[in-house]
Amino acid sequence: MNKRKILIIENSIDITGALNSVVRTSTALGNQYDFVFVLPVGSKASSLVKEKGFRFFEIPMTELSKRMESVLFYVPNLIRSVYQVKRIIKNEQIDLVHVNDFYNLIMPLWRLFGSPVKYVCHVNFVPNRFPFLLRKLWITSHLLFSEKIIAVSRFVVKQLPTSHKVVCIYNSLPEQFNSRIENSDRRKVLLYVGNFMEGKGQDLAIRSFALISKTYADWKLRLVGGDMGMNKNKMYQSSLINLVKDLSIEKQVEWSGFLNDPCIEYQDASIALNFSKSESFSLTVQEAMFYRCPVVATRSGGPEELIEHNYSGLLVPVDDVTAMSEAMGYLIKNPNERSRIMACASESVTEKCSKKNTIDRLDCVYQNILDPKAKSSKSAS
Repeated sequence: MNKRKILIIENSIDITGALNSVVRTSTALGNQYDFVFVLPVGSKASSLVKEKGFRFFEIPMTELSKRMESVLFYVPNLIRSVYQVKRIIKNEQIDLVHVNDFYNLIMPLWRLFGSPVKYVCHVNFVPNRFPFLLRKLWITSHLLFSEKIIAVSRFVVKQLPTSHKVVCIYNSLPEQFNSRIENSDRRKVLLYVGNFMEGKGQDLAIRSFALISKTYADWKLRLVGGDMGMNKNKMYQSSLINLVKDLSIEKQVEWSGFLNDPCIEYQDASIALNFSKSESFSLTVQEAMFYRCPVVATRSGGPEELIEHNYSGLLVPVDDVTAMSEAMGYLIKNPNERSRIMACASESVTEKCSKKNTIDRLDCVYQNILDPKAKSSKSAS
């Protein structure tokens, strides 16, 4: 019996949390479905997709920006993308499409023109981060034409209209369930994993670490991430390097490029940080907890659903550098508390993001759309 085919439309020009998440679930469901990916031309995401053994196609994909050229050519380019995806779907005999974020309008436009192909839309970003008119257009389009809208957290659900189509499904855990090690010799490192982007909080991590750097001179702050090939991100990373110099903490700050699989980083560090202004879910927080690395994170949305304050991690207010430094200092000088939190965090996130609560629920969504008459004992509500 041939497996049903699902096409994943992914806009990422580089490896992101959203891409990692959909690749994880596609790998886990590989025995049930045949997944094919559509990526932007030249996307670095192709390396991960290829590494995991998935077939993929590359087409030009245009996203809206403030540049006049982008606005003028957005609709013509979108129509071109529709025709290219239509051809792929026909040639590959695709049964269902999974659009991996709500700003991609390829499927709504094609459905508007009469396409019978069904699709689901995954909302991986915080909708309120985008201008009102744009997010209104994107969300309304998917509410009209998709079969289901999958939000990665309740925080995201609250920013979407009330609808029977909206379902909350957390991102699945890393594949390496058996690769977790008990490292009793962790380095004295505060680890920050994340692409260098404004709002991701690396600047706050540097400022808060600088407040305690002299007190804990044998500790280091390690920043791991990439710039996604974007000039604005390169400029942001340069500003971080200059900030480190201005604060005279160069000898205590380490830099590393983006890693496809940062599990070794989490298992080598003593504390993980995430000081984003806004997070839809936060794969980095989830991974740190899973790999038993105590986390200090901001109350920025998704992390608040993963972390129970003072039990499975520490939560601090957004932009509060003093609170950040105090939380970091507390964990540094209390190794027993770090040990307690790492055990609680691992147990908690493994339960919240279990296969039953993530991969199986997404499978249920697929099944109910592909074979709506079939009865399922699972619930995707």
